[in-house]
Amino acid sequence: MDEDKDPIAKALEAQGAFQMTAWTLRLAEHGAFEWLFTADPHLFALFYATCAAAVPAPQQLAGATEPAQAVSDKLLPTLRDLRRQFDHETSGRFARLYLQGTGVYPIAERSDGAYRRGVRAWRANAEEKASERFTSQEQNIEWVADLLSLEALERKLLIFQLNRHRPGFEQLFDLLADSDRPLAGVLAAAFGATERDVLTALSEKSKLVRSGLLDVEERPLHIGHPSGHLRATLTEAADDEADFLSRFVKRLTPSPSMASLARLHEDDRRILTGILCSKMPTERGLHVLVHGPKSVDKRDMIATLMQDEGIDGYAVVTKRVPSSDLPTWVYLAQRHLERSGPEAVLVIDRAHDALDSRHDTVFRILGLDDEDDADGESGRASDDGLTSGCVRCVWLTDRARTLSERNLGAFLFHCEALPGSRSDRRKRVSQVIADFGLSEQLERHLAKYSLLGEQQVRKAAELARVRAAQLEDARDAPPSEREQVVKRAVAHSQKVLGRDDTEKLRDSVTAYSLDFLNLGGRFTPEKIIESLRKHRKGSLCFWGIPGAGKTQLAEHIAVELDVPIIMRSASELLSKWLGETEQHIAAMFEEAEAEEALLFLDEADSFLRDRTLARAEWAVMQVNEVLQRMERFEGIFIAATNLMDSLDTAAMRRFTWKLEFKALTPEQSWSMFCAETGFDGDVDQELAARLKQQLSAIADLAPGDFATVKRQANMLDEQLSPSGWLEQLNAEANAKMAGLRRQKLGFAA
Repeated sequence: MDEDKDPIAKALEAQGAFQMTAWTLRLAEHGAFEWLFTADPHLFALFYATCAAAVPAPQQLAGATEPAQAVSDKLLPTLRDLRRQFDHETSGRFARLYLQGTGVYPIAERSDGAYRRGVRAWRANAEEKASERFTSQEQNIEWVADLLSLEALERKLLIFQLNRHRPGFEQLFDLLADSDRPLAGVLAAAFGATERDVLTALSEKSKLVRSGLLDVEERPLHIGHPSGHLRATLTEAADDEADFLSRFVKRLTPSPSMASLARLHEDDRRILTGILCSKMPTERGLHVLVHGPKSVDKRDMIATLMQDEGIDGYAVVTKRVPSSDLPTWVYLAQRHLERSGPEAVLVIDRAHDALDSRHDTVFRILGLDDEDDADGESGRASDDGLTSGCVRCVWLTDRARTLSERNLGAFLFHCEALPGSRSDRRKRVSQVIADFGLSEQLERHLAKYSLLGEQQVRKAAELARVRAAQLEDARDAPPSEREQVVKRAVAHSQKVLGRDDTEKLRDSVTAYSLDFLNLGGRFTPEKIIESLRKHRKGSLCFWGIPGAGKTQLAEHIAVELDVPIIMRSASELLSKWLGETEQHIAAMFEEAEAEEALLFLDEADSFLRDRTLARAEWAVMQVNEVLQRMERFEGIFIAATNLMDSLDTAAMRRFTWKLEFKALTPEQSWSMFCAETGFDGDVDQELAARLKQQLSAIADLAPGDFATVKRQANMLDEQLSPSGWLEQLNAEANAKMAGLRRQKLGFAA
C-alpha cells in the first residue's frame, strides 16, 4: 500500500517517473547498449532497481527468491555502498530492489530471447502507465512548447532533464555516458531519435538553450541540472494556461515598496514616453535601461508613468527567482507578449541578473578597468532578451556598472531614476493622509525627507489610526496628537532604513511673503524666479543687512522650482589642513550638479574676499577654486553675504544677478507688524497712527527681527502686546546692527 512506501518511492511514482522508466527500458533494448547492461552486474542491478522502483518487473525477470535472512544480511552493507556511490541518501526499498537485480542478473547475462521479451514487456507496461496519466508537469511543458514552438524531441529532452535527478536515473545515465559512448548517442537511443537530431536540439541556437530552459555545454556535450525553482515551476499544477504563465509574467500595477519615491528628469521622461508610445518596429524590440540606487522605487515610478500615459504594461515575475533562472523568465515573458500583447510594454527588474555582467575582478574591486574583462563574458546569464523578439522592454537595475559593455551598448536609451522631488513627495503624502484632515505644515515637514517612501507614510498613518482606535472615529483624535504620531513613526522608519537625511529647509515662524522683501535694483524676485524656471541655470549674489531674507528667498526659489537645495556655510567647508578646503568646495559643487540641486553658500565672503588683500597663498587658492567652479557649474548657485565691500571684483563679474537686501520700508514694516500681532488699525486709528510712527522710528528693521521676537514669545508661551512687540523689535534691530559693525571692523583689521 502507498502508506508503506517511503518518500523516495512515492516521489518515483510521481510525475515523470513512468516516462523516464520507459525511456530507460528503450535504451536497454537498443543494440548498441544492450551488451553494457548484460556485461556489468552493478550496472544491471542499478538499472533494474531504478526501473522497478516505478514499474514492477515482469515475471520473466523476477529471478530467484532468496531467503529473508539472506536478504537482511546483505541489505545494510548494500545500502551503505549505494549511499557512498550516489553521494546522497538512498532508501532501503531501493537497496532491496538493487539486491533483487543482482539475483536477476544471471538471466540478463545469458542475453537470450526470454530476457529480451521480458525487457520488451516491461517497456510496454511502462509506456502504458505513462500514457494513462497526463501529469501537471507534462501539461506545463505542453504550454511551454506551444509558447516556444518546441519540437517533440525538444519536449522529451526537457522532460528528461527535469526528472533526471530522481534516484538511480542520474547515476545510471552518467555511467552509460562514461562508457565510451557520447551523451548524445545515449539520449538518441532512449528517445528513438538520431544523434544528429539530439545535437541540433541541444545546440546554442536551439530554443531550449536560448531560453535558458537547458544549460548546455557543447564540447564535450554536458547538460547542467535545472534549478529546484525551475523544476518546481514546471512541475506544480496550474489551473489553466493563464495561471501557469502568471508564474513568469503579470500585469504591471503601481505597488509602492519600502524604497523612496523616484522620478525621471523631465527631458528623460518625455523621451521615454515617446519610445513607449511609438510604433513598434517589425524587425526588433525596443529596449530602455532605467538605472538608479536601490533606495529609489524604480518599478513603481515606471508603473505610475505607464498608467498615467495609458500604456498597457506587464512585469516579469522576479520575486524569489534565482539569478540563474531569470533569463528564462524574461525569455518566456517576451514570447508571451509577442503572441498576446505585441503593443504592450514589458518591465524587467534586476537587469543585472538577467543579462551578462562583468566579473568582480580585483581590478573592478579597486575601481580600475580590467581590459581582459571588457567583453563581459560571465557565462552565468543570457543576453538573448536584448537581441531577440519584438517587444518594448524597460529594464531596471541598481547595478548598471556591472553590466557588460556589449549589453550597455545595446540599449536604445539610458536614463537615471532620481529621488522624488519635493512636490512629488508632498503630493504623495497628501494622497495618503487625505482622509486624516492633517495640516499643510505636516505635509511640508514629511516632504523634507529627500528619500521618503510611500510605505513609510502609509505605515505611519496606520499607526495613528491604531492609536485613535479607542475613539468612535479616528478623525476625532486631536490633530496635534495624530500629527505627532505620524511624525515620529516616519522619523523612526527613515532612521532605521538609513534614509533620515532631510532638506535643510526651515519652517518660518512668520508668514512668508515676497511682499516683505525690499530689494535694490529693477529685477523683482518673481521675474528672477521665472527666468530660473526657464533656464535652470544662473548665479546670484544676495547681500545686505542680516535678517533681510537672503536665506529665506533662496529656500523659496528652491521650493518654487521644485529642486533640492544644498546649503553650505563657512564652518562646514573650512579646514585647518592645506588643500582640504578646496576639496570641500569642489565636492560641494559636484554634489549639487549630480543632484540637480540649487546650491546656496552662506557667508560667501569667507571664500570670495578680495585677493589683493590676501595675506597667505592658501586664501588666494580658495578664491580661485570657487571662481573656477562657478564658471563650470551648470546649475543655480546663490551666494549670500553681509559684507559686500570685501568681495573680489572678479567674483562680482561672475554673478548674473546681484540683489541688495535692504531694511523694510515703513509700509512693509507696518504690514508685517499688523500681520504678526493681529492688530487691526481700523478699530483704533489714533493708536494705529502712534504705533506706526514708533515703528517707523526703528532703524534697519528686517523680517528676521519679527521672526526672532515671535520665537521668543512662542518659547515663553506669551502673547505680546503691540507695545511689547515694538520694544522687542527695537532691541533686536539695535543688537543686529551692532554685531554687523563689529564684524566689519574685525574684517578690516
